[in-house]
Amino acid sequence: MSRTVHCIKLQRESEGLERVPYPGELGQRIFDNVSKEAWQEWLRFQTMLINEHRLTPVDPKARQFLEQQMEQYFFGEGAKPPPDYTTRVTNTPTRLDSSSQARFNTPSHPGQVAQSVEQGTENPRVGSSILSLATIQINGLPLPASIPTVSATDRYQANYGS
Repeated sequence: MSRTVHCIKLQRESEGLERVPYPGELGQRIFDNVSKEAWQEWLRFQTMLINEHRLTPVDPKARQFLEQQMEQYFFGEGAKPPPDYTTRVTNTPTRLDSSSQARFNTPSHPGQVAQSVEQGTENPRVGSSILSLATIQINGLPLPASIPTVSATDRYQANYGS
């Protein structure tokens, strides 16, 4: 049976953590007052802080900074991202059902992906245009035409059949 806490971050009753997530008094306060959902949000936020500030978690100064941010996040006015931080917005959902697949025009069969690669069209699984070898330039010069290439469709058919 899971325990329930009144989450200080979400301001509602929610499923509590299974164990103390951090050592010391701060860890016990988090265990008593923070839900699993809010803790997962903190872990994502902490990852962003580590990446944006280029922190090394084994560094004592970095750990002290993260502990201060954690306390602010849950019990203070809230931790803030770095001033130059911007979130990336993507149009493609992480999981596609049949309706969103049609909406985002996502190929459902690997052969369709190979065809998209050959045609140099938008690759919905990567989120960028795919260029053929003929259009890729190295140091401003086109690649020589003598480079042997195998089309994506040929590779797919060799691996999976028609």
